[in-house]
Amino acid sequence: LKTPLAVLRGATEKLDTDDAVKRTRLTAEICTATHRLDHLVANLVDQTRLKSGTLQPHLDWCDVRDLVAAARRNLGKALAGRSLRLEIPADLPFCRAEAALMEHVMGNLLLNAARHTPPDCFIRVAAGGEGECLFIAVSDNGPGLPPEIAADPFQRFSRGHDARTGGLGLGLSIVRGFMLAQGGDVTTGKSPEGGACFTVYLPHATHDRVPDDER
Repeated sequence: LKTPLAVLRGATEKLDTDDAVKRTRLTAEICTATHRLDHLVANLVDQTRLKSGTLQPHLDWCDVRDLVAAARRNLGKALAGRSLRLEIPADLPFCRAEAALMEHVMGNLLLNAARHTPPDCFIRVAAGGEGECLFIAVSDNGPGLPPEIAADPFQRFSRGHDARTGGLGLGLSIVRGFMLAQGGDVTTGKSPEGGACFTVYLPHATHDRVPDDER
């Protein structure tokens, strides 16, 4: 938490300047540090909810495309310049989940891929049916999981030796906790291109009909 706080303190102390270019740069630093701090605090709060056992998901019908779109919006500029490939069938059934939790799950997986791959790598989001489950897979063509965390990447505070500073190593742990709370799970593996692949699963449930929102 000290890193983004130090950036905020330093930038705000220098903001009282007549140099418009400098003010623009400092404002950008403040925005970046604020988003980073918000993400860190959110992860700490979510981890506390999971550890205390107070998380009670409210399941409803969700469209996977809407979940991914919301996650992308919430990440703001974190995916700027990234090649994002969506492979979600138009006829994919709705899944039964809590939208807020799934948006956070997808956001953590997308952010994880963006943070641990070079800028020229792509991120793929694929979805479909597999037996009695629906799956959403987030993969990339980066270097893959570091050997030191490959055995259990979902452990709390688990980070690779080359991970950038400022993270807590909670993102993947929260992903698993949120998925288990909704009756699902998450697995890890390699993408066809050799990078990392995280796949979340939700039990497949059928619905009689989808309510008409226009009525």
